[in-house]
Amino acid sequence: MGYIAKEINRVIGVYHLKSHILSGQYTDDFRERIVKRYCDTNMTFIWEQFKECSHYQNSDAWSKIGDYVKENNCIMFFNKCDDEHAFLIANGVELQTILGESFGFEFYITDRDQSYVICFNHHDVLYGCGAAREWVEELAKFKS
Repeated sequence: MGYIAKEINRVIGVYHLKSHILSGQYTDDFRERIVKRYCDTNMTFIWEQFKECSHYQNSDAWSKIGDYVKENNCIMFFNKCDDEHAFLIANGVELQTILGESFGFEFYITDRDQSYVICFNHHDVLYGCGAAREWVEELAKFKS
């Protein structure tokens, strides 16, 4: 298990969350479908090849993602070079708990239908693709 997955599992255990790790084969297939749908080419860092996305730079932008997810579940995954695992996150509250109680790492959030992708990278940039594109544009209008 990669270092990010270990950290997320630690937070899940400490806070008795419903979120859980997904199987490896599911994760690989899922990541490939995301790249085909939202990227120009397959690169080590998925966010480097996003097409038709919005972005917003703010070191606290990660803390807004739970507001987008709300009561819905979501899938958190990573650049494969960082950690090959993915997690099913129960809802936006659990997502915020995981992000707020773990060390910083680059991550992606989407739904089961892959209708959107949200990324927060090591440059403190929040990206929104698909259905999340407009949401990120709105955040950028009101950035502080």
